[in-house]
Amino acid sequence: MDATNEVHVSNVLQELNKQRARAELTDVVLEVEGRCFPCHRSVLASCSPYFSSMFTSGYVEAKQERIRIQDVSEVAMATILDYAYTGCVKAEPDQVQAVMSAARLLQVDFVGRKAAEYMKDHLDVSNCVDVWMYADMLADCSLVEASKKYVASRFDQVALQPSFVQLPLSLLQSLLDRDDLMAKLEDNVVRAALRWVDFNQEERLQHLSTLSKSLRLSHISPELRVEMKKKCWSTDSKLVYNDSTAQRLGHAQTELQIFLREVYSDDEDEWSTPCYDPSTGRLYAIDMPDNLDSFSRSVTVTPDDELYMAGDIAKSRDDRQNKFYQYNHLLNTWEPRCGMIEPRYRCGLVYLKGYIYAIGGDGVRTAERYDPSCDEWTSIPPLPQPLSLELCAVTLNDSIYVIGRKGCYCFSTTENKWSKIADMLRPPVRPQAVTYRGRIYCIDCDSNRDSQHYSRVEMYNPTKGEWKVSDGSFEFECDTATLMKYRKTMYILIMHGGPDTDLLETDMDSTTLLVYQYLPKSDSWRYLDVKNKRRLFPPLALWLRLASTTECLTVRMIPMCLRDPKHCFHDSAIGTNVLFSLSLVSFSAYFGTNMAFCMLQAKSLVILSLTLCAVCEREVSYLAQFAGWRYYKVPVTGEMTSTNVKATCEAAGYVTPCPGDSDCPHSSSSCVDTGLDNCSGPMDEVARVLCGNSSRPDTCAQLDGVYQFMINWRSDDGACGVESGSWCTSGSGRQDRHAFCARDRNVTIAAPIDATTAPREEPKRESSFLALYKGWRYYKVPVTGGMTSTNVKATCEAAGYVTPCPGDSKCQYSSSSCVVTGLEDCIRPMKDISKVLCESDDIPHTCAPLDGVYQFMNNWRPDDDACGAESGRWCVEGSERQDRYAFCAEDRKVSTIGVAPQDTTTTAPDSTVAASKRDVSYLALYKGWHYYKVPVTGAMTSANVKATCEAAGYVTPCPGDSECRYSSPSCVVTGLEDCIRPMNDISKALCESDSTPHTCAPLDGVYQFMNNWKSDDDACGAESGRWCIEGSERQDRYAFCAEGRDTAPSLTSQLHATSPPPTRSLTSGAHLPPPLCLALIISESSDVISGPNEVKMSF
Repeated sequence: MDATNEVHVSNVLQELNKQRARAELTDVVLEVEGRCFPCHRSVLASCSPYFSSMFTSGYVEAKQERIRIQDVSEVAMATILDYAYTGCVKAEPDQVQAVMSAARLLQVDFVGRKAAEYMKDHLDVSNCVDVWMYADMLADCSLVEASKKYVASRFDQVALQPSFVQLPLSLLQSLLDRDDLMAKLEDNVVRAALRWVDFNQEERLQHLSTLSKSLRLSHISPELRVEMKKKCWSTDSKLVYNDSTAQRLGHAQTELQIFLREVYSDDEDEWSTPCYDPSTGRLYAIDMPDNLDSFSRSVTVTPDDELYMAGDIAKSRDDRQNKFYQYNHLLNTWEPRCGMIEPRYRCGLVYLKGYIYAIGGDGVRTAERYDPSCDEWTSIPPLPQPLSLELCAVTLNDSIYVIGRKGCYCFSTTENKWSKIADMLRPPVRPQAVTYRGRIYCIDCDSNRDSQHYSRVEMYNPTKGEWKVSDGSFEFECDTATLMKYRKTMYILIMHGGPDTDLLETDMDSTTLLVYQYLPKSDSWRYLDVKNKRRLFPPLALWLRLASTTECLTVRMIPMCLRDPKHCFHDSAIGTNVLFSLSLVSFSAYFGTNMAFCMLQAKSLVILSLTLCAVCEREVSYLAQFAGWRYYKVPVTGEMTSTNVKATCEAAGYVTPCPGDSDCPHSSSSCVDTGLDNCSGPMDEVARVLCGNSSRPDTCAQLDGVYQFMINWRSDDGACGVESGSWCTSGSGRQDRHAFCARDRNVTIAAPIDATTAPREEPKRESSFLALYKGWRYYKVPVTGGMTSTNVKATCEAAGYVTPCPGDSKCQYSSSSCVVTGLEDCIRPMKDISKVLCESDDIPHTCAPLDGVYQFMNNWRPDDDACGAESGRWCVEGSERQDRYAFCAEDRKVSTIGVAPQDTTTTAPDSTVAASKRDVSYLALYKGWHYYKVPVTGAMTSANVKATCEAAGYVTPCPGDSECRYSSPSCVVTGLEDCIRPMNDISKALCESDSTPHTCAPLDGVYQFMNNWKSDDDACGAESGRWCIEGSERQDRYAFCAEGRDTAPSLTSQLHATSPPPTRSLTSGAHLPPPLCLALIISESSDVISGPNEVKMSF
């Protein structure tokens, strides 16, 4: 018979828990802060190595019926015991830290891990520094990294918190060294450093010169340089700044326009939020939480450019959720924050003087206020009466104004009360309002086609307390309208269907978008001829055609952290009657070059075909790549006019590049904006790429006889070209030269009309060696096809390499399909290599050898994109790119088993080839024992280290004495004393007195036996300047072995001696130390932290 009772285990645990509650059959009592906890030794020992060792290893507590537990709170002990008997962990937010500390002490790993995860998920501006210091003290690497990244992502706000000045010097310096600091100015970083020094100037002024090495001189204002110098006069130290010219990530913030749409669509791509850069004409997209109802969300922005959103992911009105999010600029994600007190659907959400207010929503009266500094909501007085589902809220001075169909109200934040104000002259169905120059302007966004009235703008004067019509002569018919403020001007964007000659852009449904500018002096609205202002107004009709309403926010964001828009014309939606007067330059300027070619690739789009005479022996020649475009010179038959240059490019399957952006007088709708920006110096950028930075077209031989399209340059329609060292030569009267043409390298163009015009592409791509890092060689390997993670992995493996994970095994983008090679920066792939390959402060998109290289990133994007560096941008999504390079790796101790690189010149330098046969090396003599490093074959586990030592005739030294938690009967006590810092005694003897293993070169790659240190049986080692490294994922390093006295006392002999060991107590002596980590012992040099109970935080 073979049967299993599925509930037996849970029933046994439940019965034991009942016995514990009744104090029946318990055999030990734990005393914690005066409270007694009757328990079963077997239950405690089964879930805690701490108690297991206490009860089974000859300690005095093994025979005691009552045991006093120190340094654990009563509440934390109760929480851990509840987990031991039920498997469930429940703790109040203010007890999480105490529970985590107790779990670490008592070695209840699951509880400690869940407490750390809770802390990660509840980081905010007020507690992130405290969490970071606490995690550093406990040496919890994952929590250290998470909290440190959070501090960097909110640097400007965190630097003003009281906890910031409590940071120890080592942590502060590591923070100021980061490239991804979200500081708007380097001056903000300097002021933060000065604030830290001023908190305890007597002791910290001496560290100013150390901190100055983290401050980037080229971005510091002269005033702050003087202030820094004055502070340093009283010390003997000298200020030495960082000479890097690289901007921190926060410096790259750019003012963008975000268009929040309510979308009727089942297409997920339509649900993304467009984000537009008026200064460059680039379009980006902001990701939204999954399944978010776009009709429910409300978004507001703070003066610090923090975005907050209240939204609903429920599908029914009876199942609402009080979701609230904050936008993470670095990750382009929305992070959950404390949920609202009450679920709200389409509420009024505004920011005013440090707080965020959520008002009404779905007809409710209630309102509440959010404090970002402590992530907490509190109720405020409700609205005097419920408003309709459609309302809007704006702020002016110290008040919040709420406008709805049923009336208008004002909430005074200073008096904390509501008051009724005048209603709008025409009650709005779907109001949208903005404040501008001390007034409130409001429109009705609802379609008014069935109404007897046209729409209009109403203006509220808070001083007079009355509404009036703004510009009584300005009325309009619309499907929807949007009020938009941009810099010092206000606009209204009006969209409606049907033909109209004064359109900005027309989509496939003939939607018209009109733009008007407000003139405050005359209180009038002026129609804009936006053909000359395209950079300010993108073709919104394409975005808004499915939206019922749209709001516009202006926010400073980081373009490189946003994703490219994937929205494109659908073939079925484009008819043959589309006017080609919707020029490619418009789409290129606003949607990026990919968007322009979405039109070119549409099957039903009719493009004018011009037939050229047969080209004789001249061929198309590849010139250079610039800003994501490839440039070619294509043979022309006939006169070198701009018309003929354009016809030649298009007939050969290329596009005609404009000489500048859409504002250039020589650009037009007939050419494509490809990123060239020297309007008066055509082809100048390509000349510099092709022939050198100091070159010009007339000094670059490859451009001789090449002519560029230039509209309205000359009355004879001459193109502008290079001719025998002259530039710009008019093409009128010149025959049979070359046209300057372009092709987006992300788009496949149909083959040229004539086979003789086939482009001569770049040289054949080959595998190239990049760099050596932490024992691994990295290569870039040519890929055929799309740059997906799947294809990157397949390419690496087909070439005989492995696919490196972007981070360690805990990285969210790692998986079992990739290999952990020691790369550490999970969210910034390839950064470790860029630092080695280029300069120490370089990042992948500024490191030329990594251009076009893509790394495997599991579950990063739904399209399986790999992440790559592309034309100065990073992380670029790879699924829409073709034929780039895969980022691959090879362990330098392992021979490649697949296809070797195509060219032997691309292999690693001689210095990086696999070492010859490794030998045993003598290290040092310490307390009568000789220590050696012995080559290991296989993984660096404690079991393998021990087996290697013994096979070579040595003993396995314990990391400490017999009381060390990482010693066991399997190792020999040799006199090493530092239990939690393995090999530390030897590093001091071998190198300098103040050395540690990771700074002692002979110990690099050496691993020591550590019993029960990690669940994977890792040995602990020094590796490339880091310590203690977990060995289970490392191969073929060295074992730390010893040889000495023949009668060395083992832990076994001590534990089984006929006489009892000296009386010693786990609870009265030194506690078992926490697991080791990279951040081990950093807090020893801290001038702030000295004990585990000194860091307090709240969640």
